[in-house]
Amino acid sequence: ASLCFHMSHLIFLIWTSYLFSFFTFLPEFDQTADGRFIMLPQTALCSRGLFVLLLLFFSNYVNALYEDQIKKFDWRIQHIGAIDQAHLELNSLSPRLLVSTHENVFAVLEPQTGKIVWRQVLENLPRGDLKLMQVGTASVNINEPESTAAAPTNSKHGFDVLTVQGHAPALVRGWNVASGNLEWEWSLMPLQTERAESSFWFYKNGILYHVIPTWHSHIEVTPYFATTGRATETTARISAGWINADKCVLSGVYYTCLEGNQLIGIDLTASQPQILRKTLENVSKDKLRAVEGISGAYVIGKRLISIYEASVVCNNYESNSFILGKFQKRRVLAQADV
Repeated sequence: ASLCFHMSHLIFLIWTSYLFSFFTFLPEFDQTADGRFIMLPQTALCSRGLFVLLLLFFSNYVNALYEDQIKKFDWRIQHIGAIDQAHLELNSLSPRLLVSTHENVFAVLEPQTGKIVWRQVLENLPRGDLKLMQVGTASVNINEPESTAAAPTNSKHGFDVLTVQGHAPALVRGWNVASGNLEWEWSLMPLQTERAESSFWFYKNGILYHVIPTWHSHIEVTPYFATTGRATETTARISAGWINADKCVLSGVYYTCLEGNQLIGIDLTASQPQILRKTLENVSKDKLRAVEGISGAYVIGKRLISIYEASVVCNNYESNSFILGKFQKRRVLAQADV
């Protein structure tokens, strides 16, 4: 097998050998017990120089790897793991792909090359469990005007991306996308840690909502200022005996469950929440899935359905997946069958 030599070490060895060969044969004197100086014999000088040369020769004169050892030893590799959430920013200056992974890594990649721009390795589970990744410029909700997760102008609490991780305590952090630096953070310790394990979060217009469901009973919703953690209102308790952990999904501000041949949902941000119901003609055995970017829109058995009547969806479209995006300031609904 061929070797990959470090030539700098080899050059250093050659120069060292030359210098020692020069200084080895210079006269050297030693002082005796009675104060007289005598010249050392050349054999002593040669043996001393030879010892130093052998020491250098056998210490670390070259570093090498076999071909089959490449990337196994003395190699620096960065990984991010299996992607859980992703957001693509296509701007003319620096397009980037923001991702979170199942291995508790939050990172930014170059879309064209896949190169890691930066990454943040979060805490271990359960503290590092990423529950929400809110991108500041990702407001493409078809039911709302443009909004942003960034703080107002001249505010010291700005951010590009907001993340929520863990549940006891829950850590809320604001990140700078360009550098990967942590701008600020605050934490929340729930009163009942067992119930908080099934909690979830969502963001709307500068407010971060913390939702704790009690299955087959009720929902507790607490709003906080996203950048400071100060509660804006008292906790709202919404009766919802129809909620089930396996049948309910959050889409935007709507929490909806599939019960038999009916969709039952509720707007968690409403001051006076009302239960919304929609009867389905053909019920699929597939689980309810939310459509990213359209509040209250879901996919059931390849069909696109909305619990919110004012939200216009294309009922004739059938696909395995849908997503809402923007192109030239227009909102575009994309579908894919992979």
